[in-house]
Amino acid sequence: MKRLFSPVLTIAILSFILVHSCIAEEKDTTPASSIIQTPEPEPPASTQYTLTVTAGEGGTVSSEGGTYDEGTELTITVTANQGYRFTGWEGNDSTSESLTITLNSNQTYQALFESIITLKDRLIDIGWNVPKDKPNQQVIAASSVPQEIIDEFFNVQSYLNNTIGGYDNYLMVIHDTNQNSQNVLDTLSYLRYNEFENWTTVEDIGIKCLSGNMWYGNGEPDLTDICILSYEFYLNPQFNNEENESKKAATLYHTFAHEYFHIFQNRPLLDKINDNKDGLQPAWWVEGGALYFQNLWMIENQVNFEKLSGLTEEELSNHNRTNSDAHKSYKRIFQGLEEPRQNLNPDWYFSSEQESYLGIANTEMVIHQAFAYLVHITNPQIALVSILEDTYDLGFENSFLMHTKLTLDEFYDSFNNYMRTEDPEAEPPSNMFPVGPMNEYVDFWNIKVKS
Repeated sequence: MKRLFSPVLTIAILSFILVHSCIAEEKDTTPASSIIQTPEPEPPASTQYTLTVTAGEGGTVSSEGGTYDEGTELTITVTANQGYRFTGWEGNDSTSESLTITLNSNQTYQALFESIITLKDRLIDIGWNVPKDKPNQQVIAASSVPQEIIDEFFNVQSYLNNTIGGYDNYLMVIHDTNQNSQNVLDTLSYLRYNEFENWTTVEDIGIKCLSGNMWYGNGEPDLTDICILSYEFYLNPQFNNEENESKKAATLYHTFAHEYFHIFQNRPLLDKINDNKDGLQPAWWVEGGALYFQNLWMIENQVNFEKLSGLTEEELSNHNRTNSDAHKSYKRIFQGLEEPRQNLNPDWYFSSEQESYLGIANTEMVIHQAFAYLVHITNPQIALVSILEDTYDLGFENSFLMHTKLTLDEFYDSFNNYMRTEDPEAEPPSNMFPVGPMNEYVDFWNIKVKS
């Protein structure tokens, strides 16, 4: 007979199985032991590159660069300053004002600019062509040059300024030995004076008056008119070994007046000043005008300089004759009544050859007479100022024609005819060599200037 479990036993067994199953199930959801997790590896560091951006003279850049991750893309823009324009990038062929760069190497760029202000604009802007009451004028002298010589120059210059106006940036240089002239050499080097000549000593520089020093390239132009003389020249003007101190002073003051008048003639030419030598203005007019001015100015200002007291008109002039005697003498030469002078004779004629500096060699006093004749047929204002005023716009020949109603060739013919036909013993026309203060018959100060 089969044995059966009793109900009580059956319940007990089932209860045990149920409890045991719950315990077993609970144990299955609990980790038997701790699990160790391995950390993720860090990504490798990115490569970085340096960008350097600069701006040349005349503008700015939006960023000067820095250090960036490889592949970084940046855009740099440029801004030109007033008076300049952007021309391109050094380090890149792009000419765009906006440069986009992808960094895959160290890179360097410079924005380039160029000036769009003309030399004429710059000169007008600083008033280079305008006469002033208190101009910036200087002397740089060797250490051996006594102060009294420097003071003497400034004294004479003050009267020249009063007559024809004070113009800025006029520098008088007085050198001596190299040992005593280091400050002179340093100043001229700083001014970049004729640096293409590679000069190193005062012997290299020599005597050059008047020597323009205008250059125009990268950077600011130097606008200094320079008169370079030696201490020896001051002690022995024109090296003529004159012993009379008053006559020596007269020769020196003639030099001051002559060269400064060239500044007056040059300033209205502005950026065309370099065309003056055998170019824009005929040599006879340039040098003849300076000779004419210096003689009349010396006669007027003799009373202002103690060293000139007692000199006669002949001694005060730069040709050792009165203006009247010189005028008569050249008429006699051209009419065959006097021995030739300065290679001049009755067969010599004033012509276009005297428009060049080679053509006026050894004819100094004749070009003086030619300028005086120009004054005679017009007036001092036209001859000294008005023709100059309109030369920049019209050119010399057209300005000359407008103010004289003569072409240059017609003027030459007229002068030649006058010198050969007029009475050689007659006094010059009264308006040819006017007397009295020059500012009463010539208005130098109100010369028409560009603005």
